[in-house]
Amino acid sequence: MDEEAVRERAEARCAALVAAAIARAALHSGKPIHAAFVALHWPAYWHYDVLAGLRVLRALNLLADERAADALDLLESRRLPDGRFRPGGSWWEPRGTRTRDAVDWGRGGPSPPLTLHALAVLKDAGRV
Repeated sequence: MDEEAVRERAEARCAALVAAAIARAALHSGKPIHAAFVALHWPAYWHYDVLAGLRVLRALNLLADERAADALDLLESRRLPDGRFRPGGSWWEPRGTRTRDAVDWGRGGPSPPLTLHALAVLKDAGRV
């Protein structure tokens, strides 16, 4: 199998996996496997959520895949009236805690890095 064929198969499988995990992973209920999948986090580190999945699709130029539509709708729904995005959870601990992060990514209000990445995804998907 040549390199292009391998890439095409990998992209197709990636799109299917990302879309399945993001959208309706629980077969009959229509609910996500876990609430953390549909919450926005920054930074994602090694965890997975809707934005992390959409960033993978963006890197592969697969945001136009129809299976990403529900995830893009969800991301749009998380946008605040002023256009920014607020984390729905965090994977890090602030300074002064036992397992602290070197940077305080902010928990209380809109997050500039989260907003930057979310808007980049929406822009490339033609939704902004």
